[in-house]
Amino acid sequence: MMLTETLTSQAGNDNNFCMLGRILTYQKCPICHNFFTILPDEQGIACLEHQTRPTRYCIDARRLKAGRIYSDPKGNPFDSYKIALRQLETMRRDWDNDIFDSEDWIPKKTRNYYIEILSEDWLRGYEIEVKADTKAYKTVRNIKQRIKDYILPEFGKMDVREVRTHHIRKFYHNLLETESKTTKEKLAPKTIKHILNVLGSFLRAHKDIIKIIPDLPRFTVVPKKEKKWLGIEKQMIILTYIPEEHQLAFETLFDTGMRIGELRAIKVGDLRDGYITVSRAFSDNKLRQRTKTGIEATFKVSFSLWSKLVEHDQGKSRGELLFTEKGKFYHKGRLSTIWISALKKAGVEHIDLQQASRHSRVSRIRQKKEREALQEAAEQLGHTNLSTGKKHYILNDDKEIK
Repeated sequence: MMLTETLTSQAGNDNNFCMLGRILTYQKCPICHNFFTILPDEQGIACLEHQTRPTRYCIDARRLKAGRIYSDPKGNPFDSYKIALRQLETMRRDWDNDIFDSEDWIPKKTRNYYIEILSEDWLRGYEIEVKADTKAYKTVRNIKQRIKDYILPEFGKMDVREVRTHHIRKFYHNLLETESKTTKEKLAPKTIKHILNVLGSFLRAHKDIIKIIPDLPRFTVVPKKEKKWLGIEKQMIILTYIPEEHQLAFETLFDTGMRIGELRAIKVGDLRDGYITVSRAFSDNKLRQRTKTGIEATFKVSFSLWSKLVEHDQGKSRGELLFTEKGKFYHKGRLSTIWISALKKAGVEHIDLQQASRHSRVSRIRQKKEREALQEAAEQLGHTNLSTGKKHYILNDDKEIK
């Protein structure tokens, strides 16, 4: 296939500016089928007789060690002489400034820098870590969802090396106006922060090919919601509305304050001499051979609960799960569903199971310590009435469900 080659002599050649590279076309005049003519003064390539011009061009950049280039770095073909010349001039300028990198201009290699391509390998690494149990399935699932729903639609076709701070700020402003696909309400600030954190993690993971990592917007995260907790009396009332076969699991949550995913993973062999040792946890419906923090925890249980647990595990092998539903592990959200149903039947205002168990356990410990500290403070200050010290010195933002 013959190529009509354009001359690239330009003003300024005597000033040692780079004149490497040429604009070519492999097409012929569609009317006379003859080769196009090179026009002077960078007017392009045309058929003088029929005034037709090529619809496709390429850059001969072999002397720049970039071969022949038929499209821009984003894969868009050169459909005009001016577009091809503009890229060639940029390439020459980079060459003059000693910053020319042929890979920046070769479309096939350039596409490898697209965020949608890089994200596939990045997420694949996370999946490997999930299989190796070094990352929680739930965590990786959320990251993949943020990439798919928000980051790729905005940045997917963009070269990661071209991302700048103003692109990210525009993305941030768009997120502020975006509705959640599930709630149809505007995204919560906490969700937006997580999306930006995922984007930041992705960019930092590719710092070896990004010259300057752009800044991420800084903003105040959602004001923390007032945490609620349940007193023991209210817990016991709600327990009466929970089906009997599930009650012991909830009692264990209340007594220990362990995470729900940890409770679902307890085995009979984890019960030893009044203690429950937690070394595993479910992440969604995937069993991990480690806890969320990676640290084995031991919970001391009350004598009454221990007696129930010992009776409950009779006839089970040490490797069996302690709490099951119809012989299978509790699936994600199942305990919370049971809990919400019991709340409604008991006529108690909504409080999620995590706060009703884990946070309530901590709150009762804190309440006990505060009472002890208040007693000591009253004695030191000479107060005869504990309510005086509580009024002036106790700071407690937690609200107990009454």
